[in-house]
Amino acid sequence: MSVSIIIPTYNRADLLPETLASVLAQTRRPDEIIVVDDGSTDSTPTLLANYSAPVIVLRQPNAGRSAARNAGMAHSTGDLLMLLDSDDLLLPESIERLAGFLESNADYDVAYSSAQVIDGAGAMVGMFGKGRYPSGDVFAQIAQNNFFPPCAYLFRRACLQTVGGFDTALEPMEDFDFWVRMAAAHRFAYLDVPLCYYRVHAAMSMQTQQAEFPQQAVEIQRRVFAMPAFARLSAREKAAIYCSHGTKNLRIGNKAAARAAYLKAIRTAPLSPRAYVLLALDTLFGQRRLKWTGKHP
Repeated sequence: MSVSIIIPTYNRADLLPETLASVLAQTRRPDEIIVVDDGSTDSTPTLLANYSAPVIVLRQPNAGRSAARNAGMAHSTGDLLMLLDSDDLLLPESIERLAGFLESNADYDVAYSSAQVIDGAGAMVGMFGKGRYPSGDVFAQIAQNNFFPPCAYLFRRACLQTVGGFDTALEPMEDFDFWVRMAAAHRFAYLDVPLCYYRVHAAMSMQTQQAEFPQQAVEIQRRVFAMPAFARLSAREKAAIYCSHGTKNLRIGNKAAARAAYLKAIRTAPLSPRAYVLLALDTLFGQRRLKWTGKHP
């Protein structure tokens, strides 16, 4: 199957060459690498002029990374697609491992791996997440919290017929929304091996750096509650998402909405203890005690 890598970029002339080098050094080189220059004002256009096939360069006025990803996906021709940010890196066997799995397992539409975190200089910081992640129908889990950055996933192009593109109104949580919609209709397979590097550095968008739980994450879960995939979940799975929704509301100061979500979780699954604990902590200690320890909301 052919593979397309889509790389949105904006003023990343300092890091983009390393990202492209990691793709070109793959043990299975992709058929096309589409770089969407989202109106860069630094030396990115000059830098990209030095590349040739399989690198394809698109340029557009600055519209944000979601619009850039959508443009790249629309231009792509591959059977399998990966979305790689221009400051992140792939390990050498990333495409070979993920594409090989999807080619051999027709029952899955998305293959994803774990990710390692590096700093601006490329030094190892740690793992992006902890523990094992689910395979199969992962909607109940990913509707609570996004798993990994986009570079950890490879998916079938055919999925776009049901999922569509990124919602440009949901940055910086647009990938959370994208994978929730993907999981509502498609099966995921987790490969328990790190295959990409997620870079944390000073030039990251201020939205990404400053907001642990922006309003967009709460809005995404509101949409989840209206999805047919949510209606099909068990009571315990629904309650877990209500609890997650409550904690997200609490972190952005919506205390009344948080308590309402915890109470809804209790009504939905009365025998599940998680909602009782969260409601009690909220009542006793408020926002100070409910600290989030994950990477993504």
